[in-house]
Amino acid sequence: MCQSEQSQQTELQIEPSKATKELKIDTEDVKLRFQRRPSLQDDCPIFLDLVFHHNILKQNDIDRCGSFAIRRSSLTFGDVLGQGSCGEVRSALYNGRQVAVKTLCSKLDARSEEGKDLLKEIGMMSHAFRHKNVVDFYGIYEHDGLPWLVMELMPGGSLEQYYEAKKKSRRDGRWRPKTRRAVSWVEDILSALAYLHAQKPPVIHRDIKPANMLLTEDGRTVKIGDFGLSRMCPLSPGKAPLTPGGGRGSGGFLSDESFMSTELTGTTGTYRYMAPEIFRGEGQYTAAVDVYSFSLVMWYIFAGEHPFCNIDGHSVACISAENDMRPEVLYRMRIPRELQGIMRRSWAGKGKERPRAAELLEEVEAWRIRGETSCWLKVPWR
Repeated sequence: MCQSEQSQQTELQIEPSKATKELKIDTEDVKLRFQRRPSLQDDCPIFLDLVFHHNILKQNDIDRCGSFAIRRSSLTFGDVLGQGSCGEVRSALYNGRQVAVKTLCSKLDARSEEGKDLLKEIGMMSHAFRHKNVVDFYGIYEHDGLPWLVMELMPGGSLEQYYEAKKKSRRDGRWRPKTRRAVSWVEDILSALAYLHAQKPPVIHRDIKPANMLLTEDGRTVKIGDFGLSRMCPLSPGKAPLTPGGGRGSGGFLSDESFMSTELTGTTGTYRYMAPEIFRGEGQYTAAVDVYSFSLVMWYIFAGEHPFCNIDGHSVACISAENDMRPEVLYRMRIPRELQGIMRRSWAGKGKERPRAAELLEEVEAWRIRGETSCWLKVPWR
């Protein structure tokens, strides 16, 4: 065979592979056009409309939220998990994963104050906190003319729901967890608060209560949810950020008070679990308000009921703030003495007198490790 014929044959062998490669590239280009990246403009226009109407999110907040836009065809809605006067939560399927989706009640106007709070919660959760005791945020979705938060599904429900279900299953209507489980839940809550308060800037949840403590399916792990009232503290000039450990000799929030202080004011949160300084409407308060609320949730975990359950929430906040009243620690609650001390220090009347969540976490962990060497803590989960 002559050289020219060999050359032609070689070209005939090469040409089909070129054509296939070009066709493959064209096909991928077409595929990419149809599989565009979700965006707020295309998939969440109502969210953008509300943002501009309420004018509460900055451009960097909007840009951050944009990375969490979810295509409208990505979700399949399931059952209603919970419904209240202001909103509802449903189960859904997102990319093969069971999730929870939350929005306003259909009767509410998205341009109302409730709509503004929903935007604030989306803006806060778009910071994508990643911690084993904080509910995961997956994105923003729109359905029936409303923006929805897509987040981690917590099959165990809230701590409050868990207790109510347990009580109904008992003849005497009472139930309390074993000490081992109670301590584990306390550690979970403190771990989440220590993480949030160590953010730069720090995050104050402002609504720590049993209804916002969510459980995994097996009931062993607690995660903090519902960031609708949460805010970030602006850093004060010339102050170094807090470290997660804090150190026991730091005097709680006293030494870094100006750093942790924020212009957050007003009676925000749930009255029964509200810190005195919030109820009194003090000009500035710190992350210590979460520590106070935690102390009452800790009391709830061991007592099996809300503090001062026979008194309305507003009156509880009033007597706590004005008369420095706290719930009684009864013998039947079976709270170990060391943990009683942790709880009492956490509900001190002044924020600067309360330990930081990170300090409390270290103390509880140290106590648990000591207790695990004793036979009394080696009991089954319940």
